Amino acid sequence: MSVDNESCSGGGAARVYRTFLADEQVLATESQLSRYNNNFNGDAVSASLAIRPRTVEEVRQCVRVAWEHGQSLHPISRGCNWGYGSASPHVDNEIVLDLSSLDRVIEVNRELCFARIEAGVSQQQLYEAIGGQASALMMDVTSSSAHASVLGNALERGFGHSPLGNRAQSLSHLEIVLPNGELLSTGFGRFPDSKVSDVHPWGLGPALDGLFSQSSMGVVVRATIALQRRPERIAAFISPLPNRTALLEACEGLRELRLRGSFRGTMHI
Repeated sequence: MSVDNESCSGGGAARVYRTFLADEQVLATESQLSRYNNNFNGDAVSASLAIRPRTVEEVRQCVRVAWEHGQSLHPISRGCNWGYGSASPHVDNEIVLDLSSLDRVIEVNRELCFARIEAGVSQQQLYEAIGGQASALMMDVTSSSAHASVLGNALERGFGHSPLGNRAQSLSHLEIVLPNGELLSTGFGRFPDSKVSDVHPWGLGPALDGLFSQSSMGVVVRATIALQRRPERIAAFISPLPNRTALLEACEGLRELRLRGSFRGTMHI
């Protein structure tokens, strides 16, 4: 697609994106953009436009147009990853790339314990896809909203509560749209006939996955996240610590339990 820079600025940007997105996928009015202007740090930041692609190919087109015309994109998965970010862009007049419509659970593999999901899949959607409380599988969850994106939180290195609580380490086979619109698959995902892409995080040569965690080097549109067998019992322990001395003693005790392998869950202090 070739568009001159002048037509891709201001209100012209909306017209450009509407050449390959439906009208309802391009949000430009004040009322439509209001949900993207809220944050928790008190900054008054305004998005100039929000675009909502529905497919990976549409994401590639959006990113390619922005790259060609020097537009700044602010990608979000669902915009409610409370504690790590929100839907609000970082600076005024950025275009919000809203991936919430990419919400397919592509595969749940119950034998090998993984799920292949798109960027907009929420914790609630994945929970329901694996079968909820009746399932023999269990996903790690955060204390955020049920509507928060699974991948959005994991890519921000969020922590859950189970042995898979270090969520970034549970990811593999990332599919990333690079700034020029090219699609990159990490690990063995770059080999079309690979049978281990979703169970082995490393491919051949340097591992690239970490480049796209807490970074702006590409837009992750799909990934595989590890699941786990549901144990016979689950217990949560909450202990108030009255002072600094108790906190230090608790840390030492928890560290010893961790090093002995007696405690495999995630600790939150």
